[in-house]
Amino acid sequence: MLLILLACHDAAFTANPNDAGNGAGDDSATLGEQNDTAAQPAYWSLAASLEVEAGLPHASASTVTIDLLDADSELLCTEELAVLSSGSKPPPDDAIYAWWVLGLEASAKCDVSVESVLVGIGELNADVEAGIPSIGYDDALASSLNGAYFGPDDATQWAFGVAGLAPSFSPDGGSSESVDGPPIPDGTWLLKPLYPFPM
Repeated sequence: MLLILLACHDAAFTANPNDAGNGAGDDSATLGEQNDTAAQPAYWSLAASLEVEAGLPHASASTVTIDLLDADSELLCTEELAVLSSGSKPPPDDAIYAWWVLGLEASAKCDVSVESVLVGIGELNADVEAGIPSIGYDDALASSLNGAYFGPDDATQWAFGVAGLAPSFSPDGGSSESVDGPPIPDGTWLLKPLYPFPM
């Protein structure tokens, strides 16, 4: 079982653990607006809020948030995109319990030329688990989380962050436990990035 972790450790960023939708945790840019800067995007990140029903994200109730970051991992732009369609695909690895293709609305502000994304929920990758303290979560919360996966293509999977049912991210720590295999239970699943993707 070989999974590829995105090698952007130098570009890792700190997320606000109380922010359910965004990965970068920098509120200097408002939704869908770019900072007044000449900096060019070097990385982008993906977060999501997915309403899973019968093992599939419900398109009309799910969203994906895209952040653009400069070479210093400073937030340039953030935009929440509606999920227009969703479908299941066979997981490419036993460590991934659910693997979905999500069709996204067109970006108006934070364009990364992505019309659809492959995302999944599975085992908590060891490198991602080691990065969890950087986003302000303690060991108790980490035990309730799963791994979040992204596929830039059908042949590659990157462990890029954490995933969990919404109660896992509540300030009181919630009462959820991590999932140790398929099927993924119904509920609001949040995917939060630890590592961004290169442009």
